[in-house]
Amino acid sequence: MSHDTRNARPPEEAREFIVFGSDWNRHPSTSQHLARGLLPDSQVIWVETVGLRAPSLTWRDIKRCGQKLLDFCTTRRETTTPDHPHLHVLSPPTLPFTRLRAVRRFNLWSVKNKVRRAARALGFEKPVLVLTCPHQGDYVGHMQESCSIYLCLDDYSLWHGMDAVHVTRMEQDILGKVDAIVTVSARLAERLGGPGRRVQVISQGVDVHHFSSRTRAKSGGPFEIVYFGMIDARLDQDLLLRVAHSLPDARIRLIGPQVADTRRLAAAANIHVEAGVSYDLLPESIASADVFILPFLVNPLTESCTPLKLKEYLATGKPVVSTPNPTASEWGRFVQIASSHDEFIQRLESIAAHGEAGHAPQLQESLERETWAAKTTEFLALVNKVRSSRLSMS
Repeated sequence: MSHDTRNARPPEEAREFIVFGSDWNRHPSTSQHLARGLLPDSQVIWVETVGLRAPSLTWRDIKRCGQKLLDFCTTRRETTTPDHPHLHVLSPPTLPFTRLRAVRRFNLWSVKNKVRRAARALGFEKPVLVLTCPHQGDYVGHMQESCSIYLCLDDYSLWHGMDAVHVTRMEQDILGKVDAIVTVSARLAERLGGPGRRVQVISQGVDVHHFSSRTRAKSGGPFEIVYFGMIDARLDQDLLLRVAHSLPDARIRLIGPQVADTRRLAAAANIHVEAGVSYDLLPESIASADVFILPFLVNPLTESCTPLKLKEYLATGKPVVSTPNPTASEWGRFVQIASSHDEFIQRLESIAAHGEAGHAPQLQESLERETWAAKTTEFLALVNKVRSSRLSMS
């Protein structure tokens, strides 16, 4: 018989959550890590919706639309699992063309019916509504929620292929509706803040054990340079090609979903563009790495993002070389930041020749304060304050 651990928290604390996000387990994300942290003693309805960007006539987008259509027409993604009996995944039919008012009305009707029906079946009374993208603002006030939180992970108006004006308009709409805003950086908090807005920064977390448990000494093979994450417009492909030319004996692995055109990279003999690996298998896949890299372009998009992978890199205990960005600067004690292509290559050459002096005790101590359990505790503390305030007012 399973033990219901939801009694672990006092009754006045939030135990029911409706979280809107991307497909569960498709990509590890901050919102999914936080949701997992809630699961031991909360019921979570995870609502899969279409993304922010309208699809284009590319094979990748056509394939993705086909997958979503299959999800909508079946219940194959709507499940609970023995590992997470308190997680309930819903995939209501929604359309991606959110500029159209008729589409947004249809999406609201479809989502509201399915989510409220599931919430009633689970006995939800005053759930907390968590939104993770600007176009989800239409759902505020329609889920019988006790309070609403906008979890903002990026400046979406800067994303490649986005209609910046439309995204900004939707973002202003959601900011005016929710009870509180959570961001992952001070830069985002400053941008989203305003009169009467409650904004709190909760930085990205990391599962230290997950990424450190497979670390091992290499017994041979080429010097291995590894990047994992989205292979998209943020990557400095010119830098990567220069690294490949300057370190011809090195093996450069780029692991992750490919959004950008990688034909130039794939043409280099020592650059290996690999498909994404599941979160569970990732530590084993990267165990042979000698150094991790964050080779981003320096522009407004990369200056606004807070790459989740940086702390995961650090958790392996291996050296990390990065181009300048705010997150790398925050961890500058442990990250080698290169301000030019030449310096980036020199740092890699130095690590290949001499290794890097360890700073394991200090790094371990710093990372232990950044666990997902700690981030979930911060998030719950904010939620309970906001929820208590809303309930007392009503």
